[in-house]
Amino acid sequence: MLRNFIISAIRNIIRARVQSIIQVLSLSLGITVVILVGMYAYTELNYDKFNEKYDRIYRLEYGDNVSLPSAIGHRIKQNIPEVENVVRLFIDRTKEPLLYFRYYPSNDSANARTVSTGNYIRCDSTIFDIFSFNFIQGDPHNALKEPYSCVITKSQARRMFGNTDPVGLTLERINSLMKGWYTVTGIIDDIEHSHIDIDFLISLTTYDSSGYGVNKVPRGHPEYLNSIVWGRGMKTYMTLNEAADPVFVENRINEHFSYIFKDLSRNEDSKYFSMRPMKDIYFSDGLAGEAGYSKHGDLGQLRIMITIALFILILAIINYINLTTARASLRAKEIRVRKVTGSSIFLLISQFLVESVIVALISLLIALTMVQLLIPAFNQLASLEMNPELLLNGKTLIAYSLSIILLGIISGMYPALYLTGMNSVASLSEKRASEPGIIVFRRALLTFQFTLSIILIIGVFVISRQIQFMKTADLGFNKDKVITISHGSRFGSDHIKQQTFKQELLKSPDILGVAYSETELGNQAYERMVNIEFNGIIKNCNLINIDPDFMDVLGISFLEGHTFSYGLPRINSWDSLAAGQTFPIIINSSLARAFELDSPVGSLGKHINWERNLQVIGIIDDIHFFSLHQPIAPTAYWYIPPHFHKASVKISSNNISSTLRYIRNVFGDIYPDFVIEYSFLDETFNRQYLEDEITGKIIIVFAVIALLIGGLGLFGLSFFMAARKTKEIGIRKSLGATDLMVFILLSKEFIKWVTLSVIIACPLGWIIMNKWLQDFAYRTNMSAWIFILAIIFAYAISFITVAWHAWKTARTNPIEALRYE
Repeated sequence: MLRNFIISAIRNIIRARVQSIIQVLSLSLGITVVILVGMYAYTELNYDKFNEKYDRIYRLEYGDNVSLPSAIGHRIKQNIPEVENVVRLFIDRTKEPLLYFRYYPSNDSANARTVSTGNYIRCDSTIFDIFSFNFIQGDPHNALKEPYSCVITKSQARRMFGNTDPVGLTLERINSLMKGWYTVTGIIDDIEHSHIDIDFLISLTTYDSSGYGVNKVPRGHPEYLNSIVWGRGMKTYMTLNEAADPVFVENRINEHFSYIFKDLSRNEDSKYFSMRPMKDIYFSDGLAGEAGYSKHGDLGQLRIMITIALFILILAIINYINLTTARASLRAKEIRVRKVTGSSIFLLISQFLVESVIVALISLLIALTMVQLLIPAFNQLASLEMNPELLLNGKTLIAYSLSIILLGIISGMYPALYLTGMNSVASLSEKRASEPGIIVFRRALLTFQFTLSIILIIGVFVISRQIQFMKTADLGFNKDKVITISHGSRFGSDHIKQQTFKQELLKSPDILGVAYSETELGNQAYERMVNIEFNGIIKNCNLINIDPDFMDVLGISFLEGHTFSYGLPRINSWDSLAAGQTFPIIINSSLARAFELDSPVGSLGKHINWERNLQVIGIIDDIHFFSLHQPIAPTAYWYIPPHFHKASVKISSNNISSTLRYIRNVFGDIYPDFVIEYSFLDETFNRQYLEDEITGKIIIVFAVIALLIGGLGLFGLSFFMAARKTKEIGIRKSLGATDLMVFILLSKEFIKWVTLSVIIACPLGWIIMNKWLQDFAYRTNMSAWIFILAIIFAYAISFITVAWHAWKTARTNPIEALRYE
């Protein structure tokens, strides 16, 4: 029986070549999109799942801050028995993007080579009890217990040591901070699909043993790594016992630390400790303290992609249904003969479902081939690293089999029920295929197709306009021809070299200015938030360290007051500021409004965290330090020379390549142990909108596919409509109708349904894209031309698709048309 069904189905597919090609091509495109998006979703949703205790791992947060004092983790482990283990991570890659080490093969200084690492963390030795990092060599229980010990990944070991066994070997760290000799105590497998990029782990005890840290106390001291001082915060992860209730543990933590809440949240009493499950960390974004250590997926983008992919598949299914029902009259004899010879409704339905499953199977095979070819391009388009091996494995093969059967049933059930519902008399004519109900249903599906396509076109225009708006918006400073240079350690560690570097650069006539800062504008990987008090008001403000030339180099104008003076006493650290000493700051307009400062210059305030007095010496207008996604925060600027990690160099537009070469040479002469890293400031700002650009590109591709599928369906329907009206057209032409009149007759049927799609799509598109724009603090408006262009696109596509059939039919000889059966 099944064999006969398959043979009959293949014959029908071959007989109806035009219909079959359109159906297979439509479903192939739909399945291709769904598979690609499915692989992307699988990759994103499996981040961090390599951890065996994935369901029991939590990150502790305080309000919207993930950086906690070092004491928090200690005390939780000691006082809350439901907590199985705790690890603290100290990550500060924004200030030291690279750690530099010197390796001496066989203790031969002549062959010493300098190597670097960027994905480093300092952590407790308990990290291996919480995260499931696979050890290749070394003892996970002891690997990071001693100061100056480190564990590295397999690929990092190969890059640093080549084929030499690195365990037990030492590396000399040459950064200005925490210099010393580090011993490799273990090798682990490369860590993939983790929200933390790691290839170099350093024992946390190194941090305090070096004397560079918050506590600065010796090992064994009660406050060793056990301070409640906020500043150089640590990320605290914990695992709970299998029977522990997370809500209960969270309440216990808040109760235990309630005695210090008043001190920790002087500006916001509503803050409290919360435990974020590991499964939520990758998709949580915008939290303070995550800068420079945690990468995130875009759950909104993922949902958009999944939704659009499903809609595209629905469009393909609609094509199948529309084309199958449109050809109903052509299969009337087949159905009548089967019924007359005793075939049951069940067998007839089974026949049509087998046919639809075969069409779906052919489409799947084509789609799998297309996916294999498109994975590299899709990875590049969406900045992903999807593994092609996900395409074909045991689980996916089962999923494909079940999905194809389901897709075949969904696609073929309505046509099967409709076709087998024909009675023997109705099946002898075309009346059944022309009944008002089925015609309205087909037109409704066609309207849905074009409605979705128009919404996608509107989305393409709005997203492109918003991205262009963000890239060209007035940021309040001049980012053109500004190069940001990063130091592997920091410029301020050697004041003489710091000044020499600036002076040597300024000797070039093509270098117009040089300024130092702790971070660079547009780098959202760095944000220092502190509590500041003015007028009895305490608020969380952004704090940026700059030198006196910074405002001038970036073209930032003062509304009132002036910049810092080089004549100020040199300050080596916050500790050198005596309590009660007043420290000058520059503020932006947002800070003045937040603290209700009517005459800002001269106002006195206080840095709450460090208990230092502040005095405003200047005020600037608000500048967009970060992307236009977020509003401008109250911001203060100060001047502490030792803490400069970036140099902003303003260059002329002449001889850019030779100017860059000059900068590299000067850097190499003054800092021979470090490799220069630099970027253009405008490129740094543009990178902030990378995810938005990716979303835009993906929607453009999906919009094109949706329009192609809709166009294929319209092409098929116009083909069958033209065939059914051939005799009518012959009669009309014999009675004097012109080719243009016939063309209009055939075209208006589709144009009116496209018009209905426009009427539905425009308000829906406005609502959807207006909601998307709400994610931006500063956004463009949706001009009328966006909707006009979308409408023109829709009409142009429908007109071009239908025109060929309409014109060909209109040009048919009336005599041939009257003979048409």
